[in-house]
Amino acid sequence: MPRRDARFGFADDWYADEIAELEQMQRDGLLTYGNGKLALAPEGLPLARVVAAVFDTYLRDSTARHSVAV
Repeated sequence: MPRRDARFGFADDWYADEIAELEQMQRDGLLTYGNGKLALAPEGLPLARVVAAVFDTYLRDSTARHSVAV
């Protein structure tokens, strides 16, 4: 079965920059990444919004900072 990102026209590594931004959280044991899957550890659950914000294209490109993840 083809990867989901390929089926929708994305490169296999479309999220590589975002994963790199999360490396410190991975070193701190707050999340794990492997085989294309990202998982929050129980200790990292309160930071789910912060992790999601890393992948938010609109948030990244916006100069407005109202109600962003802290």
